[in-house]
Amino acid sequence: MPDCPRCGEDVAATDERCPHCGTDLRMPGARPGDFVLVLDRGLVKFAKYASFILGLVLVAGALFVGFDLKKLLSEIQSRRIDLVQTKGELQATTATARAAMSELEAQIALVQFRLETAQKELASHMGEATEKVAQLEASVRMAEADLVNIRSNRERSETLVQEMIAIRLDGSLELRRMTVERSDTTPGNETLFVPGTRLSVAFLTTPHPDLARMIHEVAAEWTTHANLSFVFVEDPGDAQVRISFDNRSGNWSYLGRENLNVPAGAATMNLALTGSGDRGRDNVRHEFGHVLGFPHEHQNPRAPDLWDRDALRETYSGAPYFWKDEQIEMNFLRKASVAQYPCARAFDRNSIMMFSFSGDITRDGKPISPEPGLSASDIACAREMYPRT
Repeated sequence: MPDCPRCGEDVAATDERCPHCGTDLRMPGARPGDFVLVLDRGLVKFAKYASFILGLVLVAGALFVGFDLKKLLSEIQSRRIDLVQTKGELQATTATARAAMSELEAQIALVQFRLETAQKELASHMGEATEKVAQLEASVRMAEADLVNIRSNRERSETLVQEMIAIRLDGSLELRRMTVERSDTTPGNETLFVPGTRLSVAFLTTPHPDLARMIHEVAAEWTTHANLSFVFVEDPGDAQVRISFDNRSGNWSYLGRENLNVPAGAATMNLALTGSGDRGRDNVRHEFGHVLGFPHEHQNPRAPDLWDRDALRETYSGAPYFWKDEQIEMNFLRKASVAQYPCARAFDRNSIMMFSFSGDITRDGKPISPEPGLSASDIACAREMYPRT
């Protein structure tokens, strides 16, 4: 049962006025059937009392804790100043780091520039070194040819020594020369074989199958045009052409019939090859050209004056050659006679028998760089030297 909000006495829920004090129990604007909430006066008094107590607590807390709050605010302000200083230091450090990064990037760019410059210089030096290597290889080939000539002269000298003096009973002397069979007594053909000759070829050591196949193919290129044949056999004792593979002694071969005067079992050709590519094939073509009787093409009697003699001597009298004038004369300036040259062709810069030379030593300043393979005049010469009947 509800109480009267004024006197606190019990009233009925249907009473419109308090029967004890006459207080109007109806809410202003309330209509019949509305839900009306009536606050208890005691509850209101309690709320006021609680609010008063809470206010006292807050005032007391402010009085007793206020100084600590000021201290806390002071510390916060100090921390804020420290943070500002730290931020300034961090910004200064960042600026220093950025300057260092910029300097490092500049140094990297300088190093890259120097590296690119060094690479260009290296490429330039590599090109010069390649030309020097080509010159050195040409010199080695010419030296090999000289060695062949020396060996040939030695063999011929030994043949002359084989002259026997027979003393007849009447005291007279008879000179008897041990002769060597020749294909022809015509000058210039002393080193050539009889057309149609079959020359047996053997390897003194077993090469790689790819290299052996390449040598077979290149040898057959010559015999396609020359009336001569190469037959490869297993036993070097049965071969007139015996091929060694000593990388220390370069590429060389005896000239034509000089192969027949080499002691049995000794090499008549050496191939210092590292592969079977175009350069290796041209080396093999060159050496088998010597077997047919071809000399070096720059010694062709019909060749023009190719050399800048001062540059030639300057190049070959110093490192790594240290040649004397006689060696330069023999290897570059001396030419074969017309009678000694095996065919009547004009000088051919593209002959397989021609070396590569730098333009530094040529008279016209142009390098000599033969094209790969047999030239047209090589083929014509092979047909002239070994005609088919």
